Amino acid sequence: MDVDKWDYFARDSQHLGLLKGFDHMQLIQHARVINVKGDPKSQVVHGLAPFPPGGSADNDDDDVKGELQICYRDKEWGNVHDMFATRARLHRKAYQHKVKDAVEMMFLDALLEADPILLLEDPRPGKKPKKMSMAIDDMAVYTNLTDQIFLRILYSKEPELENARKILQNIMTRELYRCVAETGPGEWYLFEEFASTPLGLADKIAKSDKSGKIKAEDIGVKMVKVDYGKGDPIKNARFWNKGDPDKAFELKKEDVSHLIYQLHSTLSQLA
Repeated sequence: MDVDKWDYFARDSQHLGLLKGFDHMQLIQHARVINVKGDPKSQVVHGLAPFPPGGSADNDDDDVKGELQICYRDKEWGNVHDMFATRARLHRKAYQHKVKDAVEMMFLDALLEADPILLLEDPRPGKKPKKMSMAIDDMAVYTNLTDQIFLRILYSKEPELENARKILQNIMTRELYRCVAETGPGEWYLFEEFASTPLGLADKIAKSDKSGKIKAEDIGVKMVKVDYGKGDPIKNARFWNKGDPDKAFELKKEDVSHLIYQLHSTLSQLA
């Protein structure tokens, strides 16, 4: 968890008209920094009642080195879960939406078309302009790689930029690349097989076309997996109880709503 997520969750939810779904101020007010000693995953405390003796994930032995962690009040476990649910919802409805992916692919194609022609000025005296693709290795040139590039291409007059210009014009008029197919939960083997080489999937699709009209370079593949982050969000967090606020512990699965875990499992499969 980090406050950067809290910032853009609030901003993006508001501008997209989506409910944020969790209260970050509530989490801040119930957060404590606790020295978690030993292996925090090796010991678990049951329930939300005060700790039994020696039941904490903490360790009373001062010789055991610990790790300072931000822990949350045990009653806020639902709020913690809702934060990750908000993240998953934003990814499904915005960050990984098929229309957004189409625009992203088109903009990339326009940049690739313009790269050999549209050069970026080097602000240092005596330095030659460079391609956009080379700016990543030169921070002085990189400072000129701003959103203005979109408008430079869109309103350009050079014949060499016609292909790039046409792509951006199509974006503006919403003549977007079409999403022709999506995989379902039963086709995760494709994700596992082609995650590192998505172009291999495009090649496989093209070869399966009996008409021979579809080429691999005409197909864009986007690998998307939306889940709750690194594993179980509740299990990976640490909590404290007002009966012993300096002790951190892990909530067990049976200590929280079974509905939450059923939903978590379903969303992971449908991502």
